[in-house]
Amino acid sequence: MTIYRPLPQAEYRWENYRLIPIRYEDREPIRAWRNAQLEVLRQAEPLTAEQQDAYFQRVVLPLFEQEKPGQLLFSLLHHDGGGLRRPGARLLARQPGRSLLSDRAGTSR
Repeated sequence: MTIYRPLPQAEYRWENYRLIPIRYEDREPIRAWRNAQLEVLRQAEPLTAEQQDAYFQRVVLPLFEQEKPGQLLFSLLHHDGGGLRRPGARLLARQPGRSLLSDRAGTSR
């Protein structure tokens, strides 16, 4: 698992939940989630797999090597006893003085 340089650990747990740094394999479920919410996210058109891959290569992956990344992206995983499942990737972006948590239901600050 890839971890962010400034974090002391790769995984955070609470009861049946795990918060882990976003993984490269999360890019497709995130793309599907975003495309299912075009209007809510004010996205003009569906993202293509190529656009999502380019974004991960250009923006997401370099964050792991930075001493002070401008944002930290995570996936929230839930274990319900029947195996690990991701009910929808959650993204957590933290910028100086601002935190943003985005999930299927919308966005909260």
